[in-house]
Amino acid sequence: MPAQVQKIDLWPYINIVFRRKWWIVFAFLLSIAAGFGYYKLAPRTYQATTLILVEPQKVPDSYVEPVVSDTVESRLYTITQQIHSRTNLEKIIEQFRLDREPENAGNDFIERVKKLLRRHGVLGGKKNTISKGALVQRLRRKLEVNIRGKKNNQAFEISFVWRDPQEAANVVNAIADRFIEENLNVREEMAMGTTDFLEREAARIRFDLESREKELENFKETNMGMLPSELQSNINILNQLKEELNNLEKSLDTEKQILMMMDVQMKEVREKQRQTELASQETGEDGAAEENPTGSVEALEALLEQLRIRYTEEHPDVLALKRHLEIAKEERDALPKMAKKGVVKSDNGVEDDLIARRRVSVQRTNSLTKQIEDVRAQIGVYKERVERTPQVELAMAKILRDYETVRKRYEDLLAKSLSARMAEELERRRKGEQFKIIDPAVAPVAPFSPNLKMTMLMAIAAGLALGGGLGYAREVMDPCFYDSEDLEASFNTNVIVSLPLVDLKKKKKSTRAKNAPKSVAHG
Repeated sequence: MPAQVQKIDLWPYINIVFRRKWWIVFAFLLSIAAGFGYYKLAPRTYQATTLILVEPQKVPDSYVEPVVSDTVESRLYTITQQIHSRTNLEKIIEQFRLDREPENAGNDFIERVKKLLRRHGVLGGKKNTISKGALVQRLRRKLEVNIRGKKNNQAFEISFVWRDPQEAANVVNAIADRFIEENLNVREEMAMGTTDFLEREAARIRFDLESREKELENFKETNMGMLPSELQSNINILNQLKEELNNLEKSLDTEKQILMMMDVQMKEVREKQRQTELASQETGEDGAAEENPTGSVEALEALLEQLRIRYTEEHPDVLALKRHLEIAKEERDALPKMAKKGVVKSDNGVEDDLIARRRVSVQRTNSLTKQIEDVRAQIGVYKERVERTPQVELAMAKILRDYETVRKRYEDLLAKSLSARMAEELERRRKGEQFKIIDPAVAPVAPFSPNLKMTMLMAIAAGLALGGGLGYAREVMDPCFYDSEDLEASFNTNVIVSLPLVDLKKKKKSTRAKNAPKSVAHG
């Protein structure tokens, strides 16, 4: 079977209310009277408020990026702490003379009590003044800053509660002006601090950049000719030098062959001269034998054909051999004419001519040998440059990497410094984010405290609670029993019969009222 739900019987409590109704009514009326008396006697305080709108920057952020990146909430917190500082509040107290005694102090309930106590000698002195420190703490509690609106359309409200409405309005307007001034100062100081920091950093990075530029310049001067940018040029020059060396070596071979051929001719001339001298000794005839340079011409022509196979007609070796061949042909052609005239070159003249030509060939051979040595030395230099270029490239890459990092950092700081300078100028001209007063504070007409509705509601609640408590306490302290259940519970017994309470006085009055008309009618 389901459990039986126990029912609540409210009738005993209702009986208590009826039995102790005067206790409850007295406590309720007393609480109402106390609340009304507090409302009439409590000092009046007035709240003055002003609304300040946060205006965005007038110049678009795409043109001038603001340097003040903190939120309005954090800035308001900072400014609020500055406004709530002891120094600022003491200035406000001195400016508006908030420490003077109010003119309506005679209407203050507390002041009345204090005067009464002074009159009877309980309190000493004529006036109990408030210390400036306590007044500062009081102003901090009375001054509030609340943020309103959303992120894109923010505003904040400043409120101040004071005993004099006009003083409250004046203090709020002064604090609002201070808020605006402090905001401008904070933004300008942040902009100037940012600009100064960026300029100092840019100067430091510029010094570092100049040092790295000098290091890079010295490195290039030290490794001139082995830089990566000169690698292809060095390779081209090296190839040209190798080709030039090849040509010089071939020219040297040609000159050596010509020199060998001249040595052969000189040997033939000397042999022929010796045979002529022997023949002249045998025959006794004096005279010079005719020279036959045909063999020399044929040897030069054969050598020229070999050179033409390897070189063109404009090659220096071919041209030099052609000149030798022309001289040899002229000498060969000139021999018959000189023989007819009786002027025949002697073997000594031919030998002298060969010696002179051989001396020229030797000089040319020495010159070619020296040129070959110079070219080989240059080839060694450029070959070393090409071989060392990868090492130089690695070292230079490290220097360039550090240099580029510093250069980019400097350019970034320089751009930010210029932007910060523009933002600072923007703040100085009051074109940045600003606070604008929308509703200035005016002297309030109705008092902020005490509030009649709130006071009476609290008095009614307190009266009901106090009356209920007093009625319940009186019921607990009453030794009478008003219910059979209470009697059974107290004496641990059973009640057989319970008669209702009869008020004899009320019953007699009701009986007389019923019998009175009959007696009159009968008489």
